[in-house]
Amino acid sequence: QPQPLHTMSWQTVSRRKGRGPAIAKTNCTTGSTEVAGLGSVASAEASSEAIAAAGRRLEARVRERASLLQSSSFMAELETLVRAARSRARSGVAGTTGGQLLCLGIGSVEMSNASACQLAAAWLLAEHLGLSSRAWADPQMRAADVAAGNALGFEALEPEVALQALTAAAAAEAATSPVLLFMPHCDRALYERVLLEATGGRVAEHAREAALQLFANVVLIGNSFSLYADRDELRVVPEGSPGAPGATNLLCEMRPFIQEELLPEYAPCSEAFNDLAVLSFSSEKTR
Repeated sequence: QPQPLHTMSWQTVSRRKGRGPAIAKTNCTTGSTEVAGLGSVASAEASSEAIAAAGRRLEARVRERASLLQSSSFMAELETLVRAARSRARSGVAGTTGGQLLCLGIGSVEMSNASACQLAAAWLLAEHLGLSSRAWADPQMRAADVAAGNALGFEALEPEVALQALTAAAAAEAATSPVLLFMPHCDRALYERVLLEATGGRVAEHAREAALQLFANVVLIGNSFSLYADRDELRVVPEGSPGAPGATNLLCEMRPFIQEELLPEYAPCSEAFNDLAVLSFSSEKTR
């Protein structure tokens, strides 16, 4: 059996815009650091009760967003494309269900409506695809976020653990279904960090091949790699700014080996899902 996601994690990058103020880094497993306005999770019983109550409110918020997404053409297309991509993965079969879901970079549901919509979409996918192993990681997560995620079946991982967990789960020879990696609107640096982790420390000339071998068993829901490549060619993003290519550009190097399907707009919360795509990876060129 593939090693569960919770036994292993990721290197974080700076938070992206629109996710609320910076907060202290919280231990997502114990909630042992200060959480805005609520105090320490492990301190007084009153604090624990306040966090539990806040978690229930956030859970209700996510479920409300899920009820709106449920009947949308966006969600129907997302599920259709994910099912098709999972069937193309190394361990996939037509109509495959089950497996593991890892969410990176969703942010704080407490601080952002877009984050609540993103977690709602991830929860619906997990429910519809039978993904019982669910985890998420983000340095912005607060104790109330962790509580809400737990109620929805998502285990909060330490930021330093999630990338290794992804690599181990995707590389497992015994895997019977692909890993679903949900990364809506993350910084480009985090996508590059995820791809770099997949190289396993290989030398640069073999980095792409190593990453493709691993990601053959991963389906990614994230920003369109094609749009990044187009912007690179047009040089519309100033050098050194978020979204600009860095010293490592695995994202564009892997583009010819990726099958990408853009998702439609979700009008009720366009900032949560615009420019999002479902991506699957192949060892042979797809274009």
